[in-house]
Amino acid sequence: MGDRGNIAIIQHRWGEPVTPEDRTLVLFYGHWSGSTLEASLASALGSPEGQARRDDEVYLGRIIFDHFTEGANKETGFGISVVVTDNEHPILVVDTKTERVFTVTETIVTDMASLDSAKRAGGFAVMESTIGEPFDEFIARVSATVS
Repeated sequence: MGDRGNIAIIQHRWGEPVTPEDRTLVLFYGHWSGSTLEASLASALGSPEGQARRDDEVYLGRIIFDHFTEGANKETGFGISVVVTDNEHPILVVDTKTERVFTVTETIVTDMASLDSAKRAGGFAVMESTIGEPFDEFIARVSATVS
């Protein structure tokens, strides 16, 4: 029972070049929040603090988690992990380097190499700026469906 969902933030090591080994994922888990993931993420990205920190994965991650858990009992129902612990919805992935949001399935979000290999299989590419929705388009689309 539940409405389990995850938002993943790509964490980049400092410096170039960016390879799968230079990145990792931090996942925000919501036990009762799967159906509201997009609205929570759009709220965070569109907030004044989210706009100010849209290219800073550390601060933006905290801003997203704050919006994700807003008004909730924070003792239970939410968590932070580096692996998918439970899931019932497509996982929203946030990439601050390209300022894009894309969705993946649980089987793809196991590590960055798997995420990148999905590109070669015709899915998407983390390292290409043309995949996924730019933050502003994501915010506009989700806001239009929520309003």
